[in-house]
Amino acid sequence: MENKNLQELLNEQQYQFKPYFSDRVMSRLDSVAEVAEDSFQSVLDYIFPRLTSVSFSLVVIVFMFVSFSEGSFQLDTILGLTDYENYTQFENPIQL
Repeated sequence: MENKNLQELLNEQQYQFKPYFSDRVMSRLDSVAEVAEDSFQSVLDYIFPRLTSVSFSLVVIVFMFVSFSEGSFQLDTILGLTDYENYTQFENPIQL
């Protein structure tokens, strides 16, 4: 019974807002969104140079490892196709 009375009271309640309430709310939401966008941009500005330098150094290390392990610095070596040529020569011999 109390819930029904409470619900009726809430239904009868009239809300009154100050003038330009929606404009004030929207302007605050816009300002919060701008701050979040600015902070994300500042994080990217901070991380990007470090990330690119680390990535470049990893690529150089991988190329050095490949060249030292295979003894040459060719495209086939980088792609790992040096052993593939040997396998294809012996797998499909021509039979006459």
